[in-house]
Amino acid sequence: MLPLGVEVGFSSAGAGALGTAALLSLTSLSPAQVVGTDIVFGFLLSLIGSGAHGFFHGTNSSLLRHLILGGLAGVALGTVTVRWIPKRPLRFALWVWLLVVGSQFIYTNAFAASHH
Repeated sequence: MLPLGVEVGFSSAGAGALGTAALLSLTSLSPAQVVGTDIVFGFLLSLIGSGAHGFFHGTNSSLLRHLILGGLAGVALGTVTVRWIPKRPLRFALWVWLLVVGSQFIYTNAFAASHH
């Protein structure tokens, strides 16, 4: 998880996807446990990283409020619905989502790098 911590230090983009992929691949946790563990891990790392950025005045408080409200609503909805989704299809759906997010992340960074 050291590389994830380093990545969160300069950009939280992709850290959740990488952490989830690692937990899905390297453990026998259920999808709900993977997501829960990744959320707590990400929260703690983000808290430390955002504290550093906030200390240096690198935050937008209006955007932060919207992110927190949306994130809390998403966590609540996900926590409730995960009880009714079978583990195998949920695990597959997580992998597909991670593939989409990872591909978009790579494409965006490769595209941005080619125009600079």
